[in-house]
Amino acid sequence: MDLLAAVFALRAESFTPGTEVHIPIFVDHKNWEMVAWVVGHQQITTRAGRFETTVVCCRTRLAGKLAQRGDLLVWLSDDDRRLPVRIEAPFAVGKIEASLTSYRTGPIVLR
Repeated sequence: MDLLAAVFALRAESFTPGTEVHIPIFVDHKNWEMVAWVVGHQQITTRAGRFETTVVCCRTRLAGKLAQRGDLLVWLSDDDRRLPVRIEAPFAVGKIEASLTSYRTGPIVLR
């Protein structure tokens, strides 16, 4: 999966203190690995509202334009939705920051 898909895959992980999650990623025609772990909990406010979150630190060894200049941080809501509320990612070409602005539930699909 690509880097953004890997960030969304974190929503399915059940993080326990002191453990790392390893997710294979495919970026720039190469296989890499993203390692993620919980660094804390934080209440944050975005345009979508106020959220209690779990802060997850993600590290890759990407090279080139997508080389990280620090760890990627993801704030996931502490509720059952595990929404990615905020993402910060420093890369060689600049920093990406994204915050949740709105959210609506989709239809329930039973299979």
